[in-house]
Amino acid sequence: MLERYCDILVVGTELPGLITAAFLARRGLSVQVIDTDMFTDHPKLPDPVCLTNIQSKLLRSILGRLNVPEATLQKFLNQEATLQVVLPKNRIDVFNNPLTYFEELEREFPKQYAALKIFYETQAKERHQIDVNELFQRLWPVGWKEQRAFKKFLKSQTLGRVSSDYAALAKSDPRLASFLKAQYLLAYGKFNEAPFHFQVSELFNPGDGEIFNVVGGINTLKNMLLERVQNHEGSLRKKTVINGLLYRKGVFEGVFLDESQGNLLSKYLIWNTSLKRLSELLPKKWRFRKIKKACDHVTTDFQWFTTRLTV
Repeated sequence: MLERYCDILVVGTELPGLITAAFLARRGLSVQVIDTDMFTDHPKLPDPVCLTNIQSKLLRSILGRLNVPEATLQKFLNQEATLQVVLPKNRIDVFNNPLTYFEELEREFPKQYAALKIFYETQAKERHQIDVNELFQRLWPVGWKEQRAFKKFLKSQTLGRVSSDYAALAKSDPRLASFLKAQYLLAYGKFNEAPFHFQVSELFNPGDGEIFNVVGGINTLKNMLLERVQNHEGSLRKKTVINGLLYRKGVFEGVFLDESQGNLLSKYLIWNTSLKRLSELLPKKWRFRKIKKACDHVTTDFQWFTTRLTV
């Protein structure tokens, strides 16, 4: 049976694994990425997930350290996209332009619009009054002296004060409360049951002239990272079916593809896609029952949903 080897085998094309694969390939390790999606590169499929806060220092630092060409990055940043927050009786189109965005809010929430506009204006005022750089420098204090200084800073800036504007808006209309939660989710990729509850949370909103800064879809970013992997002698297998995991002497050593492609062995295996699929491929032995159960019952804080329609 044909066997091939690599240092790192990444199964799936989610962002965390691709970022890891790109950095490891850059360090000189042999990396192979397996894309198990049968619809990869289909010309008629949309790019469902648009990206927000693409100008974040973290993401720009990652792409910069991977030597993504600036021309490629600028082309990506110029790809504007529109996201929609869909509620049972409302549909809010999210634009970068604040004027267009406020027109949408006035159309969907005419009774609460005045209070909603004051809410956003208060956020902008908070950002301008507080030294955000100092706040970021004091985040995650380590020692007791740093913790004491951080608490003193929060108190002096009234950042621990509960936002009465948010509480009033959320109470006035359940739909508006749902929308504000959706806004927080879109902006930061994390669900929060009470977003904007404290004044400090308002400082983490997008900056001047932006609401969400929504740009191109996630597939474009994935292709950037895959190009970095291949640029450093890594390889990609598209539309590949995995028939089983290779488990030898207490460790996973790779995957079994099929009789024609054989085994793909690796020193390290990174599972970078659905845990449900991992559960299906685990060896049918009693020692894996607990892992399988954990995979079947794992839940996430939020999900992106997309629909593919074929006529």
